[in-house]
Amino acid sequence: MQNRLLGARPRLLAQPQDVYRDLTRRLCSACDNGALETPLHRVRSLLRLDGSARDRFVIAAGVKVWDCAPGTEALRRTDGTWFTFRIEINGGSAELSLETYQFQVCFPAGATPASIRFELDPPHSRHAREGLRSHVTPGHPELRIPAPVLSPAEWLDFILYSLPIPR
Repeated sequence: MQNRLLGARPRLLAQPQDVYRDLTRRLCSACDNGALETPLHRVRSLLRLDGSARDRFVIAAGVKVWDCAPGTEALRRTDGTWFTFRIEINGGSAELSLETYQFQVCFPAGATPASIRFELDPPHSRHAREGLRSHVTPGHPELRIPAPVLSPAEWLDFILYSLPIPR
């Protein structure tokens, strides 16, 4: 199943800076339309683009955590849900490739599960060898469900506008 899911790879914009600008625009729009509680100036300080000498680029927002601790540096929706993400892009060829991502979503107290992660692990990781390179982890680190590989913009839009609080 994973080979089939990984066969439809999302196309990225031309440059890592374009991906960063697109995500920034989407987050600013979410501030403007009331989907994000995080103020615009805070969104801009949480979102960052880091490049390296090996043509690897990381786009990240917030501080990665596993336990959904209150007070974490994160983007906050108006319903109390908050999230962080980290995306790694390989820019060493003519076309950008999505190497890894992790979108960690933490729901308000009382939600079950309390969190969910959408992950694309590195191609040579243990999860990739097990056939679960792209997966969803709903609330427990050892529970993984195969998932399609979506672009960073698709995951961000899903988290901002379509992912409900579990009841």
